[in-house]
Amino acid sequence: ASVIGIKESSNAEVIGNGKYDLVVGENEISLIVRNGIYEREYKLVVRRKGSSNTNLKYLSVAESILDKEYSNSEDEYTLYVSNDITKLSLSYEPEDETTIVEEIGNSDFDEENEEVDLRIRSTDGSERIIRIHVIREDESTFSNKLLDLSVDKGTMSPRFDEDVQEYTVT
Repeated sequence: ASVIGIKESSNAEVIGNGKYDLVVGENEISLIVRNGIYEREYKLVVRRKGSSNTNLKYLSVAESILDKEYSNSEDEYTLYVSNDITKLSLSYEPEDETTIVEEIGNSDFDEENEEVDLRIRSTDGSERIIRIHVIREDESTFSNKLLDLSVDKGTMSPRFDEDVQEYTVT
């Protein structure tokens, strides 16, 4: 915020004119007008309101994919992960850099169904909870391998192996 006090007398001097970085809450700014030995102080109390923004730019999880694309209009998600996952690696960024995000329940998973909450608090006190329902399942349900591969015409080489990803058919 800029403050400019204009002196009434050409012999006076104004101290305190300029730009001020305001913090959330109360800010006190003083302007002093000096004219020789006489001095007068003007005080401004500027109340800066905090942001109410509880939105995230993005939300993703390293261990799996959320059941739907992240949206600021959604607060509930489901995530399927392997049984050996005991904590999520979450990535997110608040739209407002002064917003605080707290992870709740994101450690020592020991049940099939867990909940991880992101408590998002803005500087004006607004709060939002994003809940991720974590469903832990047997690792076999997460396999991205084929059980078998065959062709109806020609010969496939090499023979099928679940760990081989390239084949030639002649």
